[in-house]
Amino acid sequence: MSDIQKRCAACGSERVIPLATIRDKVNTALSVSSLSISAEPVVAINTNPHAGILTQRHVLSRIHAWVCGDCGYMPLFADDPQQLYAAYQAFLQATQDENRAL
Repeated sequence: MSDIQKRCAACGSERVIPLATIRDKVNTALSVSSLSISAEPVVAINTNPHAGILTQRHVLSRIHAWVCGDCGYMPLFADDPQQLYAAYQAFLQATQDENRAL
């Protein structure tokens, strides 16, 4: 862990909780019971700007947080940033290719 990661970027505190797991919980009341769904959040990058909502292809990466124990600052980090950036570049290239074709 680098010295920068040991300190909060907002307040400089060394009381940082690394790699905190983020949970999303949805409670939906049904007619007779309650449905509870728990899932780990991900960041998704669409690789095809022209796909419809049902045919989009996404590159996914789990995310985690670093939490400052003093001020509560909580940046999020992707587990696979290089893969996400490659997907973003593919998205941009597809957009540029279409603009050239017009």
